Parts: sequence; C-alpha cells; structure tokens
Amino acid sequence: MITVISQFSPITRKILALGLLVLALLLVWRLILAPVAAQMEASLTELDDARFQRVRLENLQNRPTPDKAEALPAGIVFSAKSREEAAAGLSGYISGLAAQNGLQIANITPRPGAETDKLLAFDLALIGEEVSVTRFINQAERGSPLIRFRSWRIEAGNDSDPNLQFSGQVITAWIKP
Repeated sequence: MITVISQFSPITRKILALGLLVLALLLVWRLILAPVAAQMEASLTELDDARFQRVRLENLQNRPTPDKAEALPAGIVFSAKSREEAAAGLSGYISGLAAQNGLQIANITPRPGAETDKLLAFDLALIGEEVSVTRFINQAERGSPLIRFRSWRIEAGNDSDPNLQFSGQVITAWIKP
C-alpha cells in the first residue's frame, strides 16, 4: 500500500491526505460529536422547561390569596341529605309551580346521575294555555332555588285544542347541609 502511494506525485498525495482527513473528521462528527450535541440540546431544552415551570410555580405561589367568596344565599340551591331527597324536592317544587299556574303535568322524570353529581335534571312535559306556560317558565327561572331549562320546546295543540305543550329538561344544583 505504501509503495502505491509513493508512486503518486506530491500534490496528489496532499490531496489524498486532505480527503482522508476530511473523511475522518466527518466520521468523528457523525459518530461522536453530533450525538453529544443533540443530547446537550435536549438537556438544555429540559433545563429551560424546568426553569420555566419553577418560575411559573413561584409566581403562582406568590399570588395574593383571593378574597373569600360570599356564601350562597340560602335558597339558591336545594339543600338535602341525599340526591333522592333533593330530586323529590325539585319534583315537588316543579309540580307545585305547575299547579299554581294551572298547567297539567304530562311527564316529569328524573334523569340518572351519580350520587356525587351535584346537578339534578328532570325531563318535563306540561300542557296548558300560552299565558300559563310563559308564566311558569318565568317563575321557574327567576325563582329561588335557581332552576334553568337546558333545552325546551313549545308545540301548539291541534285546531280544536288551544293549549300548548311545553317539554324540556330542567336543571338545578343541590348541596348537603
């Protein structure tokens, strides 16, 4: 091999040596330096993320404590010892409000919910005159405890029946005393 290289001219040997040196440097870069640089970059990114997280947590910790919220008014939610008791209370309240407005209850069914769920929902269908239905909706949503209709629909009766059918889903919250 040395005899073959000695046959080349001095310029060719220099070019060949430079080529081998460049090849060796590229090999060292590819096998050693590039993975080390990539690992350092990943470590620096993790360090920046950790610093950002620490600063964020310090800022959260240094926030002033919020003012204590006022207590909810006593009648804004149903207060009951169990979900079943709260559901019975809501059903009675809706039935009473419907009777007070002269509406006939076609359907009132509780929607299932977990025992830990603090929302009560009922599917509701009422039949009555237009004025009574609107009065019922107004009293239900403005009254106390706070009740909202998630979805609702009003359908007109046939030509011989001037009554409307109001159906929807009523939602309210309950708490344990």
